Amino acid sequence: MNKELEKLRKLSDDQLKKTLEDHYSEQFQDMIKLKTGQLDQSNKIKLHRKSIARIKTILNERDSGVSSNEN
Repeated sequence: MNKELEKLRKLSDDQLKKTLEDHYSEQFQDMIKLKTGQLDQSNKIKLHRKSIARIKTILNERDSGVSSNEN
């Protein structure tokens, strides 16, 4: 498991939702910069998308009661 995922799993649901909102906002800003030619690192959009997916997965696991430590 990577460090970012471990860090996210330690956060509360409210903190995860706030982090999710932040990533959505940053992704939106980067998309605007990309369209206007101001974004130098286009891979940031991909990283935001992956982070959003990780956070949503953790939230869905918690809602459905799935344990993250099951093998």
